[in-house]
Amino acid sequence: MNLQCVPKTRKRPVRRERHDPSRLKLHHDLARQTRLQNVIHDHHWNARAKTLNALMDPEYPGLRAAAGRMSECGSGASFYIDPEKGRVRPWIYRCGHRLCPFCSKARSASTAQDLMDLMAIHGTERTMILTMRSTDEPLADQVKTLLKNFKRLRARKCWKSKVEGGVYVLEITLNKRTNLWHPHLHILVKGEYYPQKVLAADWSDITGGSNVVWVSKVRTHEGQAREMAKYIGKPQRVAELTPAQIREYAIASKSMRMIQTFGTLHNARPRDEDPVEEAPRTDQRVRLSTVLHIAKAGYPEAVVLLTWLCRRYKIFGQYVFNEAPHLIGNPGTYDRDAHMLAIVRGEAPPIQKYEPDAMPERDLERHICEAFTVYKDALDDGYFDTVYYYYNTGTEGHDDGNL
Repeated sequence: MNLQCVPKTRKRPVRRERHDPSRLKLHHDLARQTRLQNVIHDHHWNARAKTLNALMDPEYPGLRAAAGRMSECGSGASFYIDPEKGRVRPWIYRCGHRLCPFCSKARSASTAQDLMDLMAIHGTERTMILTMRSTDEPLADQVKTLLKNFKRLRARKCWKSKVEGGVYVLEITLNKRTNLWHPHLHILVKGEYYPQKVLAADWSDITGGSNVVWVSKVRTHEGQAREMAKYIGKPQRVAELTPAQIREYAIASKSMRMIQTFGTLHNARPRDEDPVEEAPRTDQRVRLSTVLHIAKAGYPEAVVLLTWLCRRYKIFGQYVFNEAPHLIGNPGTYDRDAHMLAIVRGEAPPIQKYEPDAMPERDLERHICEAFTVYKDALDDGYFDTVYYYYNTGTEGHDDGNL
């Protein structure tokens, strides 16, 4: 069924946010953020706001599309059941932009997994770092020069005799003392040991004097993968950059792969910048806002499902607690066993405190799937038809209309 939202004559009181002088304001074109976005981006609000404001500069119209894309990150949220694994999956609209603090964290995790798989399959057991002397040239020109020099290095006889292939990650930092950009390469290689003195001499000859290089053996696949993956996405300490520096980085990295394979690993493609993530197409999906709305109307089926979802995914627990603290109590304090019994009785489950890690994940998944089934069946059967009006919770920005 489709739950129609019928407006009610009485308007909902406007919630006024508490003034926080340390919280940067967004550009007026981007200021309309939902309450869910406020929760999701709370820990990196200043860095995000500073980035968005820098990209909205009217003198750089080519960056406004990126700003608009980033401003919508987190504007939609829902849950669905994975039919293959029988597990619940959360979905949040992610912009996927490499300058977005929220998306860069997720991307680093996925890239680290890609790199671990790559090392396990191809046996990349050595790592290199290639640097160049910082200059006052535009960042885009410095990056092009760095990559051009690396290509020249790979054409040398010594390199070809020792290195079969590999993958490199481009890291861009800013020297706070000189205020100059410092692009450099972190490289995983498959092949024989390349003596550091020989590599330094070859690199110095190619670059005209830059001889600072490192060669070492990979200690653990996981550690090396995570170390390299953390460079993907954004420059270090974005909040400390000036608006002009943020724009320069955005322009220099636009349409550029920050991670690239070469040689025998050329066809391996670790993830770089994520595409805009669309909502999953499945009949077994419900919007967070719809569950919250029906739970507010007092239906225990929705309260139970919402309770367990918030127990499993703390970021949603914080959001729901902000919207309706009377439903679930403080995030992390949930009933353990009585949720299905409460549905039978037509009551909301009681709240009980217990240790955050006291319940195995598989039990949480089972509880959620059970509550999801009961809720979805009631929804499809029209059980919630008495819910006539809809409190807009501001999480529908990128939902496709499914309940």
